[in-house]
Amino acid sequence: MKHLILILISFVALNSYAQERIEVKKQSTKKEQQKLVKGDNAEVLAKTETYKLSKELNLSSEQQQRVYDIFLEHFEQQLKNKEKIKKLIKSKNKENKEDIKQKITKQRSNYDEALNTKLKEVLTVKQFEKYLARNKNEEKIKQKKLRIKN
Repeated sequence: MKHLILILISFVALNSYAQERIEVKKQSTKKEQQKLVKGDNAEVLAKTETYKLSKELNLSSEQQQRVYDIFLEHFEQQLKNKEKIKKLIKSKNKENKEDIKQKITKQRSNYDEALNTKLKEVLTVKQFEKYLARNKNEEKIKQKKLRIKN
């Protein structure tokens, strides 16, 4: 009887230890993925976004190449603007923070609209609708994360 109890306790202990290691691995891979996505390399960002879209929307090879080109241009432009925004914030202009925020949101909305019009030319109607729905869901998730942080 003592041996049976001892075996059960050791089994539970080893099982819980193994689960902890799996969770640590999952967290590390998520962090690595986030580093890639938040990186300053337009090519990597374009490839990952094109890969995601090709999986979700079943893009043809021609569509994949055109979408990649669109995203590459988009991310290069975004990274340039990111640098401009950093310089603007560091310069401590007389403009207040609200004006800067408004400029940034206007720029982002303009870039998003331009991206959507370019993608609309490449994607079919059904694919574009799925893409828009995906973006809405991602935006909701971002808003929830921001609410949680604040």
